[in-house]
Amino acid sequence: MPDDLDYEWFGWLIEHPAEWSRDDLATAEALLASQRLAVDDRHPKDRAGRESAQAVVDALESAIQQHRAAHG
Repeated sequence: MPDDLDYEWFGWLIEHPAEWSRDDLATAEALLASQRLAVDDRHPKDRAGRESAQAVVDALESAIQQHRAAHG
């Protein structure tokens, strides 16, 4: 179960993609792959769970795109 520091770190990751290191980018990409699987693994009737997991996917995709735009 994630603790408060995990949520704080994830919030920083999403909000500051221009400041990422190479390791941060690799971590974000690994998290994205994991979250995509989490969306797929949700029961089709678990609409709230699927939407919540998809929101994380969307946030990670956006942050990765922002990082790449900032670092060419």
